[in-house]
Amino acid sequence: MQGWKITSSQKKLEAQIVLPASKSLSNRTLILQQVISQLTYDHLVIKNLSEADDTQIMKEALMNNERVVNIKNAGTCMRFLTAYYAATPGSNIQLNCDERMQKRPIANLVKTLKQLGADITYTEKEGFPPLYIKGKKLNGGEIFMEAHETSQFVSAMLLVAPLLKEPLQINVDLNASSVNYIHMTVSLMLTLGFSVSVQTTPSLNITVENQLNGLKQKIYEIEADWSSAAFIYEAAALVEGARIALPGLSLQSTQGDKKIADLMLNLGVKTTEYEGYILLEKTAIALSKVPVIIDLKNYPDLAPPLISTVAALGSNYTFTGLESLKVKESDRLIALQQELSKLGYAVKQVGDGSLQTTEPIATVKVEDVLTQTNDDHRLAMCFALLAFKKNTVFLSETGTVIKSFPGFWNEIEKCGLIKELIIV
Repeated sequence: MQGWKITSSQKKLEAQIVLPASKSLSNRTLILQQVISQLTYDHLVIKNLSEADDTQIMKEALMNNERVVNIKNAGTCMRFLTAYYAATPGSNIQLNCDERMQKRPIANLVKTLKQLGADITYTEKEGFPPLYIKGKKLNGGEIFMEAHETSQFVSAMLLVAPLLKEPLQINVDLNASSVNYIHMTVSLMLTLGFSVSVQTTPSLNITVENQLNGLKQKIYEIEADWSSAAFIYEAAALVEGARIALPGLSLQSTQGDKKIADLMLNLGVKTTEYEGYILLEKTAIALSKVPVIIDLKNYPDLAPPLISTVAALGSNYTFTGLESLKVKESDRLIALQQELSKLGYAVKQVGDGSLQTTEPIATVKVEDVLTQTNDDHRLAMCFALLAFKKNTVFLSETGTVIKSFPGFWNEIEKCGLIKELIIV
């Protein structure tokens, strides 16, 4: 059996890291590009489109004239394309996927679309992909959406709402997760010229008009990705004296995962914004002796790098709001607990959707531990960076990073991490 040896050779971590373009913004913009072409004669030009595998899957699916589209394990693609094809008259599509995607629920989105007249059939298990979709002009009106599993259900409906017969009013579940991604979708639509109104009290209520009165921007450039930046923050937090520049990031971004800058400040990573880039600096800091509680319900993609960092530093943290981690590319809730524990870190589940970290429980021989990434891009990255503390870690695979950060290994080599194929 083969594996990968990740070794830290860094002596002084000073680097400039090139981040990928935002996958989240790229996939939303690709859908809106198609919506715009259906509504007007205008054409939206997208610059700096993400090269991540998920975005390439989305791009190819939208260009595909075939009746069968395989979106593999790309959750955003499955949800956004389900809504897009359902709301596009003449579509006749079989949306296939891989085994893991078949375990990721989609019933709440399909139910909502059917309420508006969609023709969608489950081809295998009820409530889960794959799906067969016959597109048609859907009704609008007022709907209630459950989004505790993922906010992408709401974003999917927002993106296609301009194609409906009437305006769409969405009343969002009070227990919705990752609400900041919903607001990012709204912000993008407003930037491009769609008519969207938002009411946040007493609950989140969003109305989208079924028209586009002129495209505000005919060229849209995708920002660098804050979700990917979280892993560079992990590297900075684990190396004393680290200084890392990240071009293309701004603290004014609409990406919710910029929250990592605030969360990592308490772990000694200072963020300073300059024109065109931000600078991360690891400063001396005394970790809190008082237990810290952080709710990651709205920032689930930050959980892998943040929890790995805190575990490696031996801090007493409890992370709540992690329920949605169970239905990501892998069950990240279980994987983080199991794999970090194998490495000697004290991580345990407390309750249904919480993890707690304390001081390391044991010294382990890293050569005896093959850390399983579960073919999950975010786990592969966060576990690899633990080599800054362990000097060496062994991973089951490394290729899955192409899902969101194709250049990860080249960029992280600038920080002194080297990967080597081995037989284990």
